[in-house]
Amino acid sequence: METITEVRHQVVRVQLPFDHFTRNIEAALPPLDRALMDKVGTEPGMVEAELAKRHGHGFLFMQVDHGLLLTMVGAPRKAMLYALGNPLTLSKMTRLDMRAGLYGPLHLLVYEDDSQQVFAEYDLPSSVFGQFGNPEVKKVAEFIDERVAELIAEADQESH
Repeated sequence: METITEVRHQVVRVQLPFDHFTRNIEAALPPLDRALMDKVGTEPGMVEAELAKRHGHGFLFMQVDHGLLLTMVGAPRKAMLYALGNPLTLSKMTRLDMRAGLYGPLHLLVYEDDSQQVFAEYDLPSSVFGQFGNPEVKKVAEFIDERVAELIAEADQESH
């Protein structure tokens, strides 16, 4: 079976320089504590409580320096891919519809173009998760829409 889905893609022009903006993103997203997550099977209540205390904008599941990868095919550039989210939110969504696990954690690409302009790009969670037709999942995804927009706006402030 195949379905066709329309996804709304967001492109945000960032005012701060790449290095400053990415430092702010990384400061707002603590790395996901793998040792804590290893305890989910044995101490799920404790893990849930710890995640609830720490969540803020979510966690950094992974980051990939795509700019550095370009060194293999020429000159490096400034480009960082972040996989971010909250395990509590992800578990809520997959509990409602397992297919939501295909798109969590969210990917956010931050890069600098040839004119040194910085952009943050991502697919709007409500449009990605909305394809499943589950109003409860879409409601959670709309909350994520707001949180990602807030994260980008806050990271684009000089005061960090």
